[in-house]
Amino acid sequence: MGPLRKAKSWPVYFVNGYKFHTSSWGEGQSTYNSGVCVTGVGQDDITSEYYSILKEIIEFEWPMTSFMKLVLFYCDWFDPSKHGIKVDSQFGIVEVRKRGRYSKFDPFIFSQTATQVYYASHPERKGNKADWWVVIKIKPRGAVYTRYNLEVAYQEEQSRFSATIVNENERDIIEEGDEDISNEEEEGDEETSSEEANDEEEETNEDEDFLNSDDSASHFHTQYEEESEYEED
Repeated sequence: MGPLRKAKSWPVYFVNGYKFHTSSWGEGQSTYNSGVCVTGVGQDDITSEYYSILKEIIEFEWPMTSFMKLVLFYCDWFDPSKHGIKVDSQFGIVEVRKRGRYSKFDPFIFSQTATQVYYASHPERKGNKADWWVVIKIKPRGAVYTRYNLEVAYQEEQSRFSATIVNENERDIIEEGDEDISNEEEEGDEETSSEEANDEEEETNEDEDFLNSDDSASHFHTQYEEESEYEED
């Protein structure tokens, strides 16, 4: 059983984290959401990206169940040949010719295969540059690129240094670095033990000085006299 004879047309559609507008709906608005990019295999079996402008969003529904639906994008494709698309070999910047169009009639794609792009005017608006648009890919909502993320996001312990062993000569250098770190830790422990011993020795000397001083004698003498007076009473 085929779909219903009547199809629905929408001006706005959300898919793959993008908000798509038809070109007619987006006219006069401050945002541009009509650029479509899809990846496909050409006649020479080479995978390429094809760019278009979204003209219409069509939804088909099957009567057997309300959940059986299919959404298609009706696209106006740019010329995919070298006359209609240029790719910078150094930076990978893609440019499309405004007036270049795909000669064959093949406008429909599944909405799930579409990604969104934006067409910006060329910075150099002189000569033939005015006829070209620069393609800028849009990042989907809720997506985070992992290109700049750390491999280990949370790490409780970190090494004091990092090194990559490439050959045996570098291995000797790294082993010397480990020995230096161990020697520094041992010297630090020895210094701490020496400081603690000096503090204990100073406290002992202070106690001995106090016992040998006049203040110490008068202190014990006064205490002895107070105890004697208490016994007499």
